[in-house]
Amino acid sequence: MHTNKEDNHEYERCGHSKLYGFSNSKNTTDVKVADICHNANISRKTFYNYFADKQEILECIFCEEIEKTMINGLQYQVDEKKEVIATYKKFLKHKDFFMIAMKSEGQNSLFDIIITHCSKLCRNLYDPYIEDKKKLDYLSYKYAASSAMLLKKWMHEGMEESAEFLAEIYLSSIQDLSSYKHGDNYK
Repeated sequence: MHTNKEDNHEYERCGHSKLYGFSNSKNTTDVKVADICHNANISRKTFYNYFADKQEILECIFCEEIEKTMINGLQYQVDEKKEVIATYKKFLKHKDFFMIAMKSEGQNSLFDIIITHCSKLCRNLYDPYIEDKKKLDYLSYKYAASSAMLLKKWMHEGMEESAEFLAEIYLSSIQDLSSYKHGDNYK
């Protein structure tokens, strides 16, 4: 991301808060930069001062709303189940937006962003515990892809299941990875 957040007021005016309502009203995240600028009452120059492109807004939303919650849970060693529930609740907070965003496919889609960021987070978290870096890379991708698939299914089905229910499913799916952290697996 190439955001320049020196002027927080301008950043907020052209940032993700405007995209939430705008994409919900259009029922798509596939909007033009000109429309985003018009809706936020900013110039294209101002928009590009903060974002490389419109996909970067989606990435910022994920990072500021979801990834930050995940990192805080890990950093402050919050109970794993509570951290996962908090993450799913963040998705629920902007349910309409994320359900729309998950419909987009391909490069720079929400699905792609989730895999990229969760993979990176997992690699960083388990790097001290897994000596074989190729294995770490594949396990991280497996974790990220299964997380993204679980989220996609949840969103396509209207996010009707509770955050607690999803956390239970998610935690059971990553038991093999957690075993490395607890020393139950070989390095």
